[in-house]
Amino acid sequence: MLLMKGMCILLLNGIIVPNAKAVMLSKETGGYLLNDTTKLTVIGIDIAKNVFQVHGVNPEDSKIQRLKLSRSKFLLHFSNLTPCLVAMEACSGAHHWARELTKLGHQVKLLATKMVKPFVTGNKNNARAIWRVLVQ
Repeated sequence: MLLMKGMCILLLNGIIVPNAKAVMLSKETGGYLLNDTTKLTVIGIDIAKNVFQVHGVNPEDSKIQRLKLSRSKFLLHFSNLTPCLVAMEACSGAHHWARELTKLGHQVKLLATKMVKPFVTGNKNNARAIWRVLVQ
């Protein structure tokens, strides 16, 4: 672990995280996790080849968070979040990302496509449909 004062940098499972505010030891993952003010409880992720869509709602102020993350910034983003429930459609790539997110302390659910399909509106924003499956 590397932690510097001022501009804090934390090395987490090989990931360099800038501007780390606070660190706590997690016995579940055997690593270090960041405390963040963002407390999303359920997050839906749509996995693609190069870009991942993330959809979540903050339960405190009902603020919607929609992000487009590249592969290189995906784990960096989730290392800054407090552990939460993450859902994604089951596919070959989803199993890899589920293992990586579990190492960061998140609980991951893989959903069958037939469960998500009724919630898709139009041809876009599958991450929102995945999120809606879990909150209903």
